[in-house]
Amino acid sequence: MNYAAVVPGIDGSIQLQLGGLSVTCVDFRTSSYVRQPIEVASLQYSAAGSSVSTGPLYPWKFVWEIDAAFTVAEEVLALDQIYTKFQDTRPHPNVLVVDRNRPLIEDTPRSRGIASGGSEWSLPASQIAYPALFNAHFVGKLRIDERDYSWAAQFILQETDRVLP
Repeated sequence: MNYAAVVPGIDGSIQLQLGGLSVTCVDFRTSSYVRQPIEVASLQYSAAGSSVSTGPLYPWKFVWEIDAAFTVAEEVLALDQIYTKFQDTRPHPNVLVVDRNRPLIEDTPRSRGIASGGSEWSLPASQIAYPALFNAHFVGKLRIDERDYSWAAQFILQETDRVLP
C-alpha cells in the first residue's frame, strides 16, 4: 500500500536525531518493513485443548532493524557521529526516531508524538494513523560497508520511553 498517498507526512523515510545531529534514511536495501513489535501475542493450548492467548500486558514497544544505503559520505558520517555520541554518553541518551516510513496505527487517543508536517488520519473503529515519534537506543553494533561510491549501514534500534503527544 502506498501510505504516502493516504496519510499526511508519510514519505518513506526514517530520521534519527541526537544532540543537534540528524540523518535521514530513505533508501532501504531490504524489502521488508523495518519497525516491528518487540513482543507479540501468541496462541498456546492447555492440556485440555483449550486455546490460551499470551503476550505482553503492556502497550507495544518497537524495534527497528535497518539496512540502509547511502550515496552521500556526509550522511554516513552523520550516522556514525550519532552512534558514537550515543555510545560515549552515560547514561545513554535517547535517539529520536521520526518514522515517516509507515504510519503508526492505534486506537484513539494518540499515544505518541507526531512528526512535524504530519497529521492524524481517521480510520474506522475509532482508530488513527500518523507518522510517529519514538525514543530509542542502539542495540548491537553499527556496521558500515563501503562499496565504490556508496555505503551500506546496518543497525538496530529499540524503543525506550514514549515521546508523549
